[in-house]
Amino acid sequence: MVVDGAGKGLSDTTSETVACSAMGRVSVVILNYGATIDELRMCVASVTGAEGGVVSQVVLVDNGSAVNSTAADDVAAELSTVKCPVRVVHHDRNLGFAGGVNSALPYCQSELVFLLNNDATVETTAIGEAVRVLDASHDAAVLGVACKMLITDAVDGAERVIDSVGMAVNPAAEAFNIGLGQPDVGQYDADGAPSFGPCFGAGLFRRSAFEPDAVGLLHDHYFLYYEDVEWNWRANLLGFYFVTAPGAVVHHRMSSSTRHLGYDFKFRLIERNLLLTAAELCTPRRALSIWARRGLGLARGAVTGRHYPVASLRALSGAFLHLPHTLRRRRSLQSRRVRSDEQLFAFSAGERTFYDGVAYAPIERAEARRFAEQTRRRPQ
Repeated sequence: MVVDGAGKGLSDTTSETVACSAMGRVSVVILNYGATIDELRMCVASVTGAEGGVVSQVVLVDNGSAVNSTAADDVAAELSTVKCPVRVVHHDRNLGFAGGVNSALPYCQSELVFLLNNDATVETTAIGEAVRVLDASHDAAVLGVACKMLITDAVDGAERVIDSVGMAVNPAAEAFNIGLGQPDVGQYDADGAPSFGPCFGAGLFRRSAFEPDAVGLLHDHYFLYYEDVEWNWRANLLGFYFVTAPGAVVHHRMSSSTRHLGYDFKFRLIERNLLLTAAELCTPRRALSIWARRGLGLARGAVTGRHYPVASLRALSGAFLHLPHTLRRRRSLQSRRVRSDEQLFAFSAGERTFYDGVAYAPIERAEARRFAEQTRRRPQ
């Protein structure tokens, strides 16, 4: 085990790490906040047990967990081996998802990085499948692979229900997971199909994609929600691509680290970050339209008190606070744009989701099945 942390000292088994890196091509990053030791053990064990020796290391980030603060160290001590060392990176405070992932990347020694939520487990062949699909693209502009994520706590345990096979964004800048809430009947099983980008709960990326001369890091100030949407959108705008690996199956318990916080917390960050993403990446006319329509809705919610009034006010004020920096970044990005908004919104065409994000449960089960069957019969 290797343990890092600001002001906490560092012990490093360098020769062991170098030897292990040669055995695999993938560094796995797991961001942990408050998971129980059993939950975290299941997640990490699924990675260290991956077939084919494809994983070279696990970088386990403890994001300032206030409870179960020793879980990361305990699991690392238990599961770290010569074949797959587990390095723990400690933070004294919660940096959010974006900041936590960014902090892990300097410790990743492999050419590929697999991001995995701590409330998820990979099937033994999943990471190897993702690597195979990426290699099969034969294109350095393909930066990553979206896995097939399945909901582990769906209402019917006998039916595989999709969480995500990549994501998409519609013309209102609203992001959603492809297939969310649909039964898995093979409707998204085209190997290597084009994707807007992976859900960062489980996705494979080229390590070089996070370098400044490519897409760059996630935006730290997003903290949580929409950081993967913005990063994927930025990558597409700059001319990069993503594909899907339906054989790379990941099981995910939705939002286990945040669902106890209440939906107003999620609402605030999603609304704020949606506005910032639109301001940064949409064409001027579309960005102004989204800000006018959505900003008016948030202002109305704050004044009338009918729909998350405090969260609406904080979302709107937070968006204005970060707007100057966003507009400065926009100028640089838009000068490098090679793909139109319409090309990116095309990934959302004809898609539907069937999931209640407040209750964390699939909805309209019969309609979801009909839609899934119709999608399966469409020409690929």
